[in-house]
Amino acid sequence: MANQRSSKHQIFSKVKQLCLQGNFRESRYLICQASGLNIAEPMKIARSQIRQMTKDQTIHQMLDVEQAFVAVAKTFKQETPEEHHATVTAQELKKVLPLLTRPEKRTAYYWLNNCYSYMSDVAPEERLEALQNIIALSPDKTQDDLIYSCANQVIDLNITAADKYHTIKKAYQKTDKKSHTIPHLKDMLGKSAQKYFQTLQKRLDNPQLDYEQRQQAALEAVHVANDFKASVSRKCYLKIDTLKKLHHLQIQHQDKEGIHHTTTLLCKYSQQIENIKSLLGTNQAQKDWYR
Repeated sequence: MANQRSSKHQIFSKVKQLCLQGNFRESRYLICQASGLNIAEPMKIARSQIRQMTKDQTIHQMLDVEQAFVAVAKTFKQETPEEHHATVTAQELKKVLPLLTRPEKRTAYYWLNNCYSYMSDVAPEERLEALQNIIALSPDKTQDDLIYSCANQVIDLNITAADKYHTIKKAYQKTDKKSHTIPHLKDMLGKSAQKYFQTLQKRLDNPQLDYEQRQQAALEAVHVANDFKASVSRKCYLKIDTLKKLHHLQIQHQDKEGIHHTTTLLCKYSQQIENIKSLLGTNQAQKDWYR
């Protein structure tokens, strides 16, 4: 019995690989083989009929995966996929996601995101989730252009500055630093960081928010400034300005622990400024980077 389960599991893995490749003839023959049913012409029998002929849930799952990727093939065979077909395909893909391995899920989310691009009623948050999953399921140090494509799509979504920044940063971190897309990702990261920094500054300056929210906004802004496309000294000055605001706020709220932490950071970045000034007598490249 254990060997039978193992064999069926192996067949399921092969069926999924074939379906992702669009080889549905081979996948159907394997499904029928695994079912133990005597079907002379597997391609001439409907999936619904096979379901009726066996109660084996693993076979039903194989058919679900086949159905989802047949839908992908049919939908994107069209030059301009119809919205109805994209909607049905998205539903089929979502249903089989729990059955897939990480690399298989990445492919499924790729097609799911493609479906969303032809659906008028998809919320930006749904698009974002699909794009975030593609990035998260990608291997580290990838040179795959798909991650760059995801980051580009994120920029155009109607979502928060925080979501754009964090998602683009994840894409940047996942990409091999030797990839030709890194300069473009770094530029996108810098721009998204500046917009998010501005949002955090507004939160810090907003007296209607509670103290903890304003303090967290300041500390995150200091961290986000690291991703600016700016010189080291420019980043330091921005951090110092933010920390001075925070320090004043902490004094108002008599937060001794917070004051101590902020004072330590202010000293750290002030010292960095002094170190930078001492380097300005070196070569021009260093001057441009540090000043």
